[in-house]
Amino acid sequence: MWKFGVLLLFAVALVHGQIGKDLLLPDAVRVAGVVVDSEGKPIAKAQIDHSNDYTQAHETDADGRFELVTRAPVVVVRKQGYRSQAARTQDAKELRIALEGSGEGSSYPICPKNRSYAGIGVWATLHFPRVPHVKVSRQRADIDYVARDYYIKTESGPRGIRHGSGPMWGFGIPFNEDVWGSVEYLETTYDFNGVTIIDARGQHADGTRWRYLGMVGESAFYSGVDAKTSRILDQVLDGGCMEPASVR
Repeated sequence: MWKFGVLLLFAVALVHGQIGKDLLLPDAVRVAGVVVDSEGKPIAKAQIDHSNDYTQAHETDADGRFELVTRAPVVVVRKQGYRSQAARTQDAKELRIALEGSGEGSSYPICPKNRSYAGIGVWATLHFPRVPHVKVSRQRADIDYVARDYYIKTESGPRGIRHGSGPMWGFGIPFNEDVWGSVEYLETTYDFNGVTIIDARGQHADGTRWRYLGMVGESAFYSGVDAKTSRILDQVLDGGCMEPASVR
C-alpha cells in the first residue's frame, strides 16, 4: 500500500499540469503588476508561481514588474528572505504586491545537538522532533526515494505528515490544488546554503487545513485535516531543522 501511494505521488507530480484543473478559471485572464518591498522599492527576480504555465518561469524584471496570462485562480509571489503573498487573479487588472522581509529568521535553523530528532537519511536534510502522541513510522525506501510518516489516530483514521526525499520527489512548491483552493494562505521562505525552503500553509473552503514544508527533492506535508489535528502535526513541522552534518 505504501509503495503504491508513493508511486501515485510521483505520477501526480509528473502530470502536475492536471492537478486542480477543476479549480481553474473558465477563461484565461491577463495579470500584470509590480512587486515591492515594505519601503516601496521594486523587487527584481521575484517568482510568480502556480500560474499553471509550465512552459516558462515567470519572475519580475529589474523594475519589479511582471505580466502573464493565466487560468489559475491564485498565483503566489515568492522571493527568498521575504514572506510570500498569494494574489487572486480573477478581475485583477493591475496588482501592487508588497513583500515583507522575514527578518533574522530567514535562515533555516540547525538542529541542536542535545535533542533527539527523526530523519530519513539518504537524499534528505530535514529532521523533525519526536512529539508526544505523534507516532513515527519506520523508514521505507526504494531505488529513488526514502520516506516515513508522522501520524496520529483520529475518528476517521490515521492522519499525518508524509516526509520524503529523492531525485524525483517533488518540485519544491506546494501542490496547486491546495494553493488554489485556499481561503486563507500564509507562507515564508528560508535560505539554506543558497537553497530556498518553503513553509506554506492554508485552509480550504470546507475548513480543513494543509501545510507544506520543503525544497526541490524533499518535502514534508499534510492536507485535508481538521484544525485540531493540524495543531498537533504543526508541532512536528514547527520543530523542523537541518542536521549539523548537512551544513557545509
